[in-house]
Amino acid sequence: MQTLAKIPTSITVGDSVAWRVGLNEYPASAGWEISYILLNKDGKITISASADGDGHFVSLRSSETRGYAPGHYRYTVLATLDGDRVTIGSGSIGILPDPLALESYDGRSYAEKTLEAIEAVIANKATNDQLQYSVGGMSLARYTWDDLMKMRNSFRSEVANEQSALTGRNGNKILVRFV
Repeated sequence: MQTLAKIPTSITVGDSVAWRVGLNEYPASAGWEISYILLNKDGKITISASADGDGHFVSLRSSETRGYAPGHYRYTVLATLDGDRVTIGSGSIGILPDPLALESYDGRSYAEKTLEAIEAVIANKATNDQLQYSVGGMSLARYTWDDLMKMRNSFRSEVANEQSALTGRNGNKILVRFV
């Protein structure tokens, strides 16, 4: 199993994953313990790091992640020592479903689903479900042509940003800095 340098952006249910946590201010050798609290509307996952010299190490076995519920989670990183607690970080992580347990899966984001519905209305090929699609409390069928075009452009931009974030690219540009 590969050891990552930081918490991953996603974990697949049933996969093993490991990462190191290097926190000079909270060395394990001084007794500091690190834990991650993952929360979403459906539940909570607590992950504890083990001491690794001055650093900390997280190792999750397949048997542990198999019990995770897929979804989008916010996490908080906590450092504790002798009853004192310090919040040292936060972020978000996706728990992806186990591909072996699925027959099908729609992994599109909200922005991708909404963009498809808007484009179907514009192309006059919307299904009944898409005509009833609600954005901001209004059905797509009630928006003016100009509103639909503005929303389409906005959601296209959002989808492009999501895809750039996933690939680690900034559109088609590759940014270089000379030092």
